[in-house]
Amino acid sequence: MSLLSAKKAFLFDLDGTLVDSSPLHERAYVETIHANGLEVPFCYEHAKGRSTQDYLAMILPPEHLPRLQALAAEKQARYRDLIANLQPLPGADRILAFLKSEGKRLYVVTGGSRRSSNHALAAVGLAGYFEGMTAADDVARSKPEPDPYLHAIHNVGFLSSEAIAIEDAENGVLSCRAANLDVILVNNQEAGRRIQPYFSDLDSLLEALRCGISAQ
Repeated sequence: MSLLSAKKAFLFDLDGTLVDSSPLHERAYVETIHANGLEVPFCYEHAKGRSTQDYLAMILPPEHLPRLQALAAEKQARYRDLIANLQPLPGADRILAFLKSEGKRLYVVTGGSRRSSNHALAAVGLAGYFEGMTAADDVARSKPEPDPYLHAIHNVGFLSSEAIAIEDAENGVLSCRAANLDVILVNNQEAGRRIQPYFSDLDSLLEALRCGISAQ
């Protein structure tokens, strides 16, 4: 992990990586689907990393596509109503504080909307660590396409080789690889059997970062 010492920017996914929002997003999807009487093949694992609108476009029958934007807005509103219950994942504040103390630049790259993501970061007290965000609002295509990370790298102003991403979902990993960006997977044991490097939680990643960065 000594290559981490050369990285100048750390690009963090949000949902499931820094905040324990996956159960809240899943609940918001399920409530929206049930409230509208939709018969769709919902699987939250497939939704991870994608924008709400992109995921709903994948699963909605053609006759419901004219309602796509309204359904996406309803799901996002339901999620924001649940944010009072949101918690940071263990180790999130410690790893961000450490990287900040090392002079690393921190950026959020999320498939969520900017409004919902800003609400989430503020609710858990992590907003102050980041200098910027790429959200679903900023790109034409969400993860697993490369657009979110290409947008973030452009905004940070570094080469892709000078940045690294932290992700919890396979869609996010695919997005990074398509953008020619190094990526570390956390918080996803099932995907971690297939994707390396993998860390079970942020504290184990922090220990590796301490060793790598101290080797400068």
